[in-house]
Amino acid sequence: RSKFNSLKLQYGYCEQFNSPNIANICEDKSKTYSYLKEYYKRDVLLIDERTKQTDVNQFVKHHKKFIFKPLFGHSGQGIKIFDEADIDNGFVDEKLSLFGPFIIEEIINQAQEMAVLHSQSINTVRIATLNMNGLVYIYGGAVRIGIGNSNIDNAGAGGIYASIDTNIGVIVSKAMDNKSNRYVLHPDSKVILPGFKLPMWDEAIKLIKKLATTIPGANLLAWDLAYSKDGWCLVEANDIGEQYLLQAPEQQGVKPQLIKMFDQIDIKYN
Repeated sequence: RSKFNSLKLQYGYCEQFNSPNIANICEDKSKTYSYLKEYYKRDVLLIDERTKQTDVNQFVKHHKKFIFKPLFGHSGQGIKIFDEADIDNGFVDEKLSLFGPFIIEEIINQAQEMAVLHSQSINTVRIATLNMNGLVYIYGGAVRIGIGNSNIDNAGAGGIYASIDTNIGVIVSKAMDNKSNRYVLHPDSKVILPGFKLPMWDEAIKLIKKLATTIPGANLLAWDLAYSKDGWCLVEANDIGEQYLLQAPEQQGVKPQLIKMFDQIDIKYN
């Protein structure tokens, strides 16, 4: 128990090792996109009170189906897929009144290598990194997979998750859900999860190391990646990240190795 990193501890670590503006960049999905646009490999449109319906119509003209996300949402809450037929002149005002500012995103064209796990959802990996004076260390990783008819993979929305060996990109545990049910086989696709090899893992690690050194002052983050037909792409950045995703499947805490890394850091802010 003493080796497990809790959410409360992680908030403290992030305050200590990230610059003060990082939380705001990660929580605001439009700001994350503005900093890391080239790694998304897809279009994203911010919609707020200044957005015109014509801007939305232009976006939908190029992306007949798209994903809706509340700007400050988490755990998959409020995420929904729309298509061109759902858009009318009241779309912007209706969604702003319900959710406040939001983004719409071009849907990731998931490659079959990851779709085989569960074809209805975009299945992602979460990789936790520490940027230590320009050197990037990975201290945990998990794969997240949707189940049933869900088109999202978030554990908070009913998805399942499993530990991965980030050195080789292989699932190394049973999957589990937030009710502590465990799965050797995916309940829908019947794919055997332990031992599943994630595609083009060297490319995923290269992308992670670029991301972890792109935003000044972003030293302790967790990154969500998806594997599209154009290769690995960024889904979003998390300044806190759900630490249980990294620890629960194997029941192995990450706190000792984190503290060992922290002891070597010398970060100074203006």
